[in-house]
Amino acid sequence: KKSICANGVTGPRVRSSETVGRLRLSRGVGVVNVTVPMKTAAPMNRAAAAMEPTVLHLDRFHLLRSIGQGGMGTVYLAYDSIEQRRVAIKFLADNLAKEKLNVDRFNREARIGASFDHQHIVRTLMYGRDQMSGRHAMVLEYVDGPSCSYLLDRDGKLSADDAALVIYHVAQALAHVHEHRVIH
Repeated sequence: KKSICANGVTGPRVRSSETVGRLRLSRGVGVVNVTVPMKTAAPMNRAAAAMEPTVLHLDRFHLLRSIGQGGMGTVYLAYDSIEQRRVAIKFLADNLAKEKLNVDRFNREARIGASFDHQHIVRTLMYGRDQMSGRHAMVLEYVDGPSCSYLLDRDGKLSADDAALVIYHVAQALAHVHEHRVIH
């Protein structure tokens, strides 16, 4: 079976400060990156509201390679030596971290991402500021898979069935986001 995805980023679903991203598909190992502006219409659920930025100890993670670049920063594939699993770590760009508004957006994105528990949405595992480097980061669930651009180059356009499956999974994820009163 071929993998299905709908963007050019390999690996995790990447969230930028104003986006919901990376949707996991049930069939294959494909990853969909969906970039849509987000604003909260009402308070998030209590568990998400309770998750606040923490002092991160990123020395437990071994950065393996860059896997994505966006408007808010860079995403790296990393290995968590404590949990013994691969994760994605998104770092807020240094030039953006100088402005409180950008840090607040980054943290809001992470907090919102942490509130979702859905099979087609990548989870935010933790976020905050690294104790040693001072960099703002969020640690995300890593979903392995080829990029959409790779699949399209390799296989050509998606079949109608595959395209319908992508749309179905994206719609399921967006419905879940709406249930959490996030407007995009």
